[in-house]
This record gives sequence, C-alpha cells and structure tokens, in this order.
Amino acid sequence: MNKQRLYGFFLTVFFFLTAWPAYAAIDIATVQKLLAGDRAADEGFGWRVSVDGDTVIIGTPGDDAMTGSAYVFIHSGNTWTQQAKIVAKDRAVDNYFGISVSLSGDTAVIGAGGDDSDTGSAYVFTRSGEIWTQQAKLIAKDGTKGDDFGVTVSVSGDTVVIGADGDDSATGAAYAYDLSSIPVTYHSNILFLLGL
Repeated sequence: MNKQRLYGFFLTVFFFLTAWPAYAAIDIATVQKLLAGDRAADEGFGWRVSVDGDTVIIGTPGDDAMTGSAYVFIHSGNTWTQQAKIVAKDRAVDNYFGISVSLSGDTAVIGAGGDDSDTGSAYVFTRSGEIWTQQAKLIAKDGTKGDDFGVTVSVSGDTVVIGADGDDSATGAAYAYDLSSIPVTYHSNILFLLGL
C-alpha cells in the first residue's frame, strides 16, 4: 500500500471515529407524550398510529374487553389535545377495533380484524368540525372466518386499501376501492354497507 492510499485510509478512519458519535447520538426532543384521557391497563393504546398534518389517530384495540377504540389528537401551537374517542356503532367484544388506523385529511379508516370470528371489517369515519361520524362499515364479500380483513388499512384521498392476511389459508389478500362516489366503485371483492 503506498503512502497516499495509507494516508487516505487513516483519514477516513479518523473522520469516521470522530463523526460517529454525532450520528449515533442524535437527540430529537419529545414534544409531548400522548395518552388517552380514559386510559387503563392492557388496552394497547398506540398499537397503530397515523398522522396527517396536525391530526393524529391512535388505535387502541384492547379497549373495553377487546372491543377497541381509536383516539384523535390535534396539534395547536406546541400542544397535542385529544379531540375525540371513536368507537364503532356495532361494537362487540373481541372485535379489536383499532388494530389498524389510517388518516387522510378528514377521513379515517379503522380496522377491526377480529370482527365476526376474525372475518374482520373496517370502518370509514369523516370529520366535520370536531365531530367524527361513522360513514360506512366495510366487509369482504368473499370473507370467511380467519381472514382478518382489516388487520391493515390505508387511505389516501378517496383510495382505500384493506389487508386480509388470513385470506385463503393465510395466502393473504388486499382489497382496494374508491370512496369518491356513493355507491362506491369496487376494485375488488368489497361489500360496502352504508351507515352500519
């Protein structure tokens, strides 16, 4: 190894060793720890989270004997404040409502993978002012027990995708559709039930 290459090697090692602590110990200050206003042990608050702008939704699938819920917080100035606690109209034990959450603007999609003996479902809520209202319950038209439809959800604008990792002997499936019109345009085997 010639002197130039050796010098370059040592310079690289020196730079790495002196710069490493700066990269390894990045300290980003926590702005605020978010907690549910009615929190209790074993609820799973924070199981899933989604943020869009100054709004965050937090899934809590273990709330109320695994019935589940989701909490919405809004950010103003330097403070996050709980705006709402969301529950399904047809809530039941072991639904795991809040197992997945996704937020896009004033639309929230919340999964309940345990609904109907783990067949699963997902719910669409919209916000008007500070009020969140259930608009729909989504179920897979071809759903069967163990599909876990709603175990993952994602919404962006009017496009919603729901995951069902247990579908077809755990081969899995994803269901996509468009919320821009009522009735909804189906992109897969989705049954859209208004107001349930």
